Formats: sequence, structure tokens, C-alpha cells
Amino acid sequence: MTCSKPNMLLYLLYMSGFLLLNVIAFSFLERRFKLGRAFFCDLLFGFINPVLVSFSVSIFLKFYFIKTGLWALIDLPSILPSIIIYPLAIVFADFWGYLWHFAYHHSPLWRMHFIHHSTQDLRWHSILRFHPLENIITHTTLFIMLGSVGIPFGNYLVLSIFIFLFSAISHAKLNWTLGWLGKIFVSPAYHSIHHQKSTQDKNLGLMFVWWDRILGRSIFEKQDMTETDNSDGNDSCIRLLVHPFRIK
Repeated sequence: MTCSKPNMLLYLLYMSGFLLLNVIAFSFLERRFKLGRAFFCDLLFGFINPVLVSFSVSIFLKFYFIKTGLWALIDLPSILPSIIIYPLAIVFADFWGYLWHFAYHHSPLWRMHFIHHSTQDLRWHSILRFHPLENIITHTTLFIMLGSVGIPFGNYLVLSIFIFLFSAISHAKLNWTLGWLGKIFVSPAYHSIHHQKSTQDKNLGLMFVWWDRILGRSIFEKQDMTETDNSDGNDSCIRLLVHPFRIK
């Protein structure tokens, strides 16, 4: 356990630099840089979730599995070549995330997921706005599922960064449909429909649209990237953190 402190310090440095690069890159892409209340609220969630929640939980699980020997139930890296394993891991991670996303929209778990939909101005940093409890559930279960088939911890971190960047693009204020690729991958225009209040039960896909198409929940009509239709929006981090626990 002694190696966790320097790892945490390096992680903090990497995360700070990573977020800074995202701020610069997406400011050019969206052609707008706004240091408003929503940005700082999202940035606070962006610190709480990956630093205090995701990384800490991952380190705990990693050392737990190493100490107990309970890790891979199936050692896929010894059976299949890497060129097959990691695309499969991406597809599985997307499917796992889709299942949770569907559950968050159709169960009492919505009280947690509402925090993500509370933004009234959808931008790339909206991907940072998730309640820590939701992050713990989705992050921990995905980590365990991938670990149970032998996906190494380091590869899981790389996968997490890839998923984050893809999700940041899909949340950005970019009116991109991706052309014919938009029939396979989630585009910013496609995901913006999901953040409209009247169509929140549509376009639930995270990276791939085929889960929506199978369930008949996909809408491809191009929409203008306007302010999100969410009259219940809130940029108060304290109110958002306690929202799932408030009595109706």
C-alpha cells in the first residue's frame, strides 16, 4: 500500500494537465470560452469524481484483488490476441454503460442521474457533472467486470481516458452529425437530442448508437445546438450533491 501516495500525486498532476489540455482544445472547437458558474461547478465535479472517487476506488479494488488473489475468472489475454481483446473491451464497456444509463432513466436512480442533466447549457465539460455515487456504481462495476476477464489495471485506465474523450466530444456544443459514421457512433448532434427534456428517454447510447436502434430509441433528426430544454437546471454544486437525498 505504500506505493499509493506517489501514484496519487502523479495522478493529480496528470489529471490537472489533462483537464487543462481539454479546456484549451475544446475552447477552440466550440469557439467559445466561458468561465461561468456552470463551468466551475462542472470542474468541481471533475475533481471529486476522478480524483476522490474513481482513482481511490480503483486503487482499493486493485490491491484487494492482488492481496486475495480474486481477480481474473477468465484470463482472456492468454486466450485471445490484444488486437481482438481491447476492441471487445470497448464494446463491452459501452454496453455496460448503456445498461446503467437505461436504469438511471427508468428507476429511482434518476435522482442521482438528474445531476448530469441539470446543466442548461450543454458543453464538453458537462461530462464531468455526475453525482459521486453514480460514478462509484458505474466505475466500480465496470472495473470488476473487466478485471474478471483479465483486463490489466493499466489498460483499464487507458480505456477510461478514451471513453472520457469520446464522451466530451459528444457533449460539446458542436453541430456535428458525423455523416454516415453517425449511424454507428454517437455524435454531438445525436447526443444533444438526449439532453432535450422532451426526448430524454431517447438516444441513450454512449459511444455506439446500435443499442438505441435495437430498442427503437434512436432519433437522427438534426437539431440546432441551442440551450438545453431543462427548466430544472441548477449550477449550485451543494444543492446538486444533496439532491438525491432530499425528501420530495
